[in-house]
Amino acid sequence: MRAIEIQRWSSPDELVVSHVPEPTCGPDEVLIRVRAASVSYSLSLLVAGRYQRKPTLPFVPGNTAAGEVLAVGSAVTRLRPGDRVLASLEQGALAEQAVAHQ
Repeated sequence: MRAIEIQRWSSPDELVVSHVPEPTCGPDEVLIRVRAASVSYSLSLLVAGRYQRKPTLPFVPGNTAAGEVLAVGSAVTRLRPGDRVLASLEQGALAEQAVAHQ
């Protein structure tokens, strides 16, 4: 799957698309086909390693994604495949697919 993967702290103009494994959803999570993701000033600080929190490298940045549910975990009760969603994530939105809690 294509994603922006941060392997070292860098500036936004150095970001490149790479291939990463497709995520899988846990029992209380949904897998989303990302159609849109937000980009902000805080994201540029995060990828440069200058934000107040620093995720472990490598990681896929992005904390907001919109798209459709592809799959649901065994404990998910409120969503089903095909539902359109907007998700707030810790990270992972700058990819073709992302996982979020229901």
